[in-house]
Amino acid sequence: MTAGLPLTQGVIAEVLRRRSPSWIFPRVATRDTVIGTRHIPAGAQLLLSPYVLHHRPDLFPAPENFDPHRWDGRDPHRTEGWLPFGAGASKCIGYELAFMDLPLSLALIVRCWRLEPGPVRPRPRLHLEPHGLTLRLTERKTG
Repeated sequence: MTAGLPLTQGVIAEVLRRRSPSWIFPRVATRDTVIGTRHIPAGAQLLLSPYVLHHRPDLFPAPENFDPHRWDGRDPHRTEGWLPFGAGASKCIGYELAFMDLPLSLALIVRCWRLEPGPVRPRPRLHLEPHGLTLRLTERKTG
């Protein structure tokens, strides 16, 4: 992310933690393994949920709070459990582009506009989409 915009980076990391674009995706176990007390045989189909992972309080204290400062001094890309775009060979192809575009776009938007979001609930579809999202934009006075 853009090193000169730490708060912007924190906001983006926190938005992606709270509402990942992909809330659940399938994977296939490539070898026999154990998760907790469960034996997972090679070839088993699994569902991985970044949404559930991102809301675990042992990984992200007070997970329901929107706190961009939780990322102060932390690189989300190296944070255990932060997988908004997946990982490994199946990571979203748009991952690199998103992290070049998002900080600059957000910084430019908030430079000119004050954003006041209304309440929103996630609606699970193929991706996690917002339900009831309203956003009031107020032009910032310059000069």
